Amino acid sequence: MSLGEEDPKPEFQIDRTSTQRMFLLMGIVLLLDQFTKVVISHTIPFNSSRDVISGFFSIVHWGNTGAAWSLFHGKNFILGCVGVFSLFALYYFRYYFSFSSRLGQIAIGMVMGGILGNLIDRFFRGHVVDFLYFFVI
Repeated sequence: MSLGEEDPKPEFQIDRTSTQRMFLLMGIVLLLDQFTKVVISHTIPFNSSRDVISGFFSIVHWGNTGAAWSLFHGKNFILGCVGVFSLFALYYFRYYFSFSSRLGQIAIGMVMGGILGNLIDRFFRGHVVDFLYFFVI
């Protein structure tokens, strides 16, 4: 690509139904995410756990101000900003992914719903509620 040329666009058009499907899945994931976190918050005391399969899997009620496995612990605001940026970037660049397929629309909607759920946690709870814990051997 030389100077002055535009980025080549994918060959398909994003239709209204594809975008609606993505937003529908995003909304469903967001509702399920927040519902499960409310249930956990009301049934398991903070920093407690309940064994489901002893030595393998527990339901916990922990707060995480970091990312996966508490990476960047305490960087809640920065990670929130990264989440907001990621949400807009996924939406804007969705046609560079497999958005033309139903599976691609579902996948992007689910990822965006998870990001939005964690953003709500970060900005309104001060941490992301973690509640699934699998023991590592």
